[in-house]
Amino acid sequence: MSLAKARKGLKTAKKGGILTDQQKSVNEFLRVPKSNKTSSRFSPFNRDQIREAYNYCAKFMKIANENPDNPIEKVLEYANEATETTDPELIRYALMSFITHHPSARNRNLRIPPLIQRSPESCVPQKKPGPRRS
Repeated sequence: MSLAKARKGLKTAKKGGILTDQQKSVNEFLRVPKSNKTSSRFSPFNRDQIREAYNYCAKFMKIANENPDNPIEKVLEYANEATETTDPELIRYALMSFITHHPSARNRNLRIPPLIQRSPESCVPQKKPGPRRS
């Protein structure tokens, strides 16, 4: 089955589809906590940080290739361990890259949740807009 056909038949939870346990654990990991105010933040425009994220993504792919029976669970375990010593935003970025590019994630129809679900407070305006003046 082609990837396009698999995506065409995929229903999200919002459209009446069923979320798998793996998708639920990915969604939970990618959710940004509300208290994520750090002095230095991950930026995909910082060469050093993006290089480190690429290295983590490569580690995720190696782990997935070494564990064909349960690649997603092993990658999530390693990602949880890595967040203890590394910026969690960097690990989230690497995990999203892994989900986008690795065949085991695509074959299991894992999806990256939209930003409004991952980090609702960053998508909502800080203040309600006032009345429009003509």
